[in-house]
Amino acid sequence: MSDGFLKEMEEISKVFACGVEVTVGGEKIEVTPLKMKQIIEMRRISDELFTAITSGEDLLRTFVKHSDEISELISIVISKPVEWLNELTIDEVVHLLAMIVYVNADLFKKKILPILQKISIGGN
Repeated sequence: MSDGFLKEMEEISKVFACGVEVTVGGEKIEVTPLKMKQIIEMRRISDELFTAITSGEDLLRTFVKHSDEISELISIVISKPVEWLNELTIDEVVHLLAMIVYVNADLFKKKILPILQKISIGGN
């Protein structure tokens, strides 16, 4: 991920610091900053997904290759079952994922990315 992208996400996250409401699948969904319980649940998700996201791998390839993990991630964040997500259009899923990143950009940039980079450098 480029520094420009991360700076842009940081600015956007300031706007959405309290969360944002989106309508997908005919329902209003509030995307809020991650809570600790959600982060704990995310531990189940593949390290490969987080590595792909942070490595700058092609987003479409990442989306296709890790669609199950992405669905699970979104499900955890918005508290909706994966089965509900599976009925959405690709555009709606991508929009939800983008909103999750926007709302939590500061967390991803300042906390999650450095931890993942440290782990990959340390070889753990």
